[in-house]
Amino acid sequence: MVLGPKTDRWLVKTVAGLLIVNGITQLTTSSTAIGLRQARRLGVGTAAVLAAIDLVYVPARRISKMYLADAAIEVGWIIAWYRVDKPPKGDRQQLNSRSARPRRTTVQG
Repeated sequence: MVLGPKTDRWLVKTVAGLLIVNGITQLTTSSTAIGLRQARRLGVGTAAVLAAIDLVYVPARRISKMYLADAAIEVGWIIAWYRVDKPPKGDRQQLNSRSARPRRTTVQG
């Protein structure tokens, strides 16, 4: 209703269904590092595709300019996903100093 009438109802229902499955998958993923990484990839990929569609079809005048607000929200999600993945600033410096000086162990005997 907000973004105007839809002529292809099947497409609206298809996209809605895919996004619901996507969200359920992210919410029910395991809390392991691998599970969270997969949820993050799914979130970033989905947001990037939706933003790209908005940014291509608004200038082409195929969809309402209101979809630019959706694109901004999608970009916000992408930024949020990447910020969650980064360790705090102090931790990053510690990680960098550790990787700059690899530890060597020697076996005596």
